[in-house]
Amino acid sequence: MRLKHIPEGDLEFQPDPLNHHILVMMSGFIGAIKSGVELMKRGDDDSYDRVSSRYSVAICLVFAFLVSGGQYIGDPIDCWTPAEFSGQWTKYADQYCWVKNTYYVPLTENLPSHAVRDDLEITYYQWTPIILAFQAFLFLIPGLLWKVFSSGAGYDIHQIVNICNGSDNLNPEKRDGAIAYITNHVDRLLGYRREYRRGGLARMRQRAAESCCMIGKRYGNYLFILYMVVKFFYIAIAFLQLYGLNYVIGNSYHLYGVQVISDLLNNQGWEASPFFPRVTLCDFRIRKLGQNLHNYTVQCVLPYNLFNEKIYIFLWWWLVFVIAMSCIGVLVWFLTLLPNSNTRYGPRANSTTSPPSPY
Repeated sequence: MRLKHIPEGDLEFQPDPLNHHILVMMSGFIGAIKSGVELMKRGDDDSYDRVSSRYSVAICLVFAFLVSGGQYIGDPIDCWTPAEFSGQWTKYADQYCWVKNTYYVPLTENLPSHAVRDDLEITYYQWTPIILAFQAFLFLIPGLLWKVFSSGAGYDIHQIVNICNGSDNLNPEKRDGAIAYITNHVDRLLGYRREYRRGGLARMRQRAAESCCMIGKRYGNYLFILYMVVKFFYIAIAFLQLYGLNYVIGNSYHLYGVQVISDLLNNQGWEASPFFPRVTLCDFRIRKLGQNLHNYTVQCVLPYNLFNEKIYIFLWWWLVFVIAMSCIGVLVWFLTLLPNSNTRYGPRANSTTSPPSPY
């Protein structure tokens, strides 16, 4: 066994067709996310939503670029090959083990049978940048749903919010125009809720709508119900990622952050994580002189798993933070809409009616 020697002629950068294809695919995927982010530049969300729709997207994309910069351009794997391997054989072993997947067995344990080795394979490390980019896309989905379906409410929420937050309101003349514009919108919104028909059935339908038993633009609760559904989507997306990574990285990832803290409190090192091993093994066969097949098992180093480990420890705690903030956001909205938490105004009258829409 010897260390791999790299001839001078091999020091020149030679792009790998597989890595080039992955880079092209990833750039197109990130371009689609960028378009989604442009659509999300709206002011009709709150700070709890932005934790998911903006900050989480930015964090995942930054991590994706950091990992892809070295993983698909540099040397993501180095294998310790037998002394009989030439430079081309060593390069073949590196590329084969990178594409095929490697498996992890602690140095203190004996190698298992080949049937067991297949179950120990690590299948995610080639796709880490794409996984991170896909996570960013998942965080965009609830906001995109809100944008698409809120536009069918009959009034432009985005335009109303922009007018309220605009710097032109500092001018008294323009401020009066903005107030008139918003007043007309609110009056039209309340007009949608007026029940012009008489009778007990109409009153029952109106009361059912006020208690959210009936949903629709006609009853004035369409946007509120839609917004609450979107908020629950943010929570569901975070849970989906937390538990879905069990199938990508390994079982019990949803408890990974707790396990790391427990190891640190017990003065146990967490550098040799089974989720992100640095040193792995790879099996391959080489045909020599006709039908002679030679089996090789080589030991490989995955240097970028060091960064992957730190990234996904951070993302575990970030997902927990996103879930907590999203739950707080839902609770705040429900508390805001309690009967004693706001004043109810009726259209063009002093009598109280059902609470206006949060928007």
